[in-house]
Amino acid sequence: FVLSGFPMDWIDSSISQLSTFVKNNMAPGWINDLISDALIQGIGGVVIFIPQIAILFFMLGLLEHTGYLSRISYISDAFLRKFGLSGKSIIPLMSSWACAIPAIMGTRMIDDPKERLAIIMASPLMTCSARLPVYAILISVVIPNEDRSFFGLQGLALLGLYLIGVVATLAVAYYYSRRSKVTSNPFWSLELPVYRMPNWRNIFFNVYQKTKSFVVEAGKVI
Repeated sequence: FVLSGFPMDWIDSSISQLSTFVKNNMAPGWINDLISDALIQGIGGVVIFIPQIAILFFMLGLLEHTGYLSRISYISDAFLRKFGLSGKSIIPLMSSWACAIPAIMGTRMIDDPKERLAIIMASPLMTCSARLPVYAILISVVIPNEDRSFFGLQGLALLGLYLIGVVATLAVAYYYSRRSKVTSNPFWSLELPVYRMPNWRNIFFNVYQKTKSFVVEAGKVI
């Protein structure tokens, strides 16, 4: 969040300036409103999340190319099995903290159709970055700014909202995996790669591809 804050602020101010420029230099009317308020602001609503998504996939790329992401899947497999999921689900679930759309797109790597549908149904309940402004407003209004702990009451409230999202996601995944009539293929094997230095070219190319996919494919739907 800290790293992405600066480019997100820059994108936000640039979109606002562009919208204001178009509004002030075009004849008033519905075309002016369509371009300045709908088209530019609509594109800006998608583009502003590029920094968070790019940073998230960069971090995931580091874990993957060093060989640790497979170990995260292995470690989390026993816990996620209790909710009808497998270790492969941890990656889409982690992606949901940036945006549920790339997380849903990431379910392509899950072979089990029941597990894949469970993640698609549950991942939007994770706290994505688009909810942070809403949470910030609600917390500032409801929770007093008192530092009774290291994090403060407002920080603990935000942490609580994140935990509620995780619990709700696991509950929905558990319910869906138990109630769904889709044929399941729970067998899963994993080869743990050796630890190695990451290939930076591949990491940045992967970040570019994932971010481009979010903007071009998901952005049109949004």
